[in-house]
This record gives sequence, structure tokens and C-alpha cells, in this order.
Amino acid sequence: MGKRIMMAALSLLRRAERAIGRSGLGALLVLAGAAAFHLLAVMPLEAEIADLRAQADGLQATAQQARRATAALEGSEQLQTFYGLIPAFGDAPLLLNEVFGTAARSGVRIDASHYRIAEDKGGRITRYEITLPVTGSYVQVRNFVAFVLSYVPSLSLDALAIRKDKIDDGEVRADIRMTLYLERAS
Repeated sequence: MGKRIMMAALSLLRRAERAIGRSGLGALLVLAGAAAFHLLAVMPLEAEIADLRAQADGLQATAQQARRATAALEGSEQLQTFYGLIPAFGDAPLLLNEVFGTAARSGVRIDASHYRIAEDKGGRITRYEITLPVTGSYVQVRNFVAFVLSYVPSLSLDALAIRKDKIDDGEVRADIRMTLYLERAS
């Protein structure tokens, strides 16, 4: 059965070649290939783009609703919402474990760590200042910083200094200074 179809297709190609010539046959094959590419590659991607646009439109509508809801809040309510996002001072050990766990998962070595607590007089926020000298490849250090900032949203990057001891060395040494913002202990 398959051999018969193949023979029929070859016969059809030979007749088409005699009728329109090699150039015409080549153009016809290119046109058929372009149509197949459009059907198999372009149309599915167009459908995916339409789906993604619909998702983006939905997300934009949700974001606009959230902005309107936040704008409708009075100043004191906005402040309360903000403070609700800041972790409690008692959560510091868990958050520091996340920092050290992220370092281990990223492959960087923490050589030492230094901490300093700074409280704002009259404010509700305590700053937990952290200094971490780390060692690893440039990519590992970069990944550690990116991951830890995404995993611990109340953490800010204050300073980052990277240096290499030797130009051909695969490892870098980085001094990272971060601040963990916590709600002041009562």
C-alpha cells in the first residue's frame, strides 16, 4: 500500500515537471513547504500568543483592581497593610536559616557572618544588618543574591563587592551586606 502511494506521488511529480519545468516544480515544492511550515509551526504559535495575551490582559485587570483598592485605602490603612507584610522579630532565626540554606543550595561558602541590630526610635521597624563574606564562582554568588532576595522579600541588598585573587581563578570572594527588615519586638 505504502509503495503504491509512493509510486503515484513520483509519477505525479514527473508529470508536473514535464508540464511546468524544473523551476516551476521547485517553486511548487517551496510553496508546499511554506504552507506546511505555516500549518505546523506558525499557527500553533499564534494560538499560544493569543492565550498569553489573554492571560496578560487578565493580570493587568487584576493589578488595576488592586491599585484602585489600595488607592481607596486611607493613609493609616495603607501603613497597616505595609506593616502586615513585614515579618515579626521572632521570625529572624527562620529567615536567617533561609539565607544560609539558599547559600548552600547556590553552592557558595559563607566564611563568616556579622550581625548588627539597629532600631529606629519611635518606629515599628527593626533593621537586622547582616554582613556575609562568601566564596564561590561568579555565577554561584550571583544566583545566591538573586535567590535569597526573592525568597526573603523583607531582605534588601545594601552592598556587594566582588574580587578575584587570581585572574584565572574560577572562584571569587564577595562581601555582601544585606538588611533584614523586621517588625520591632514588643
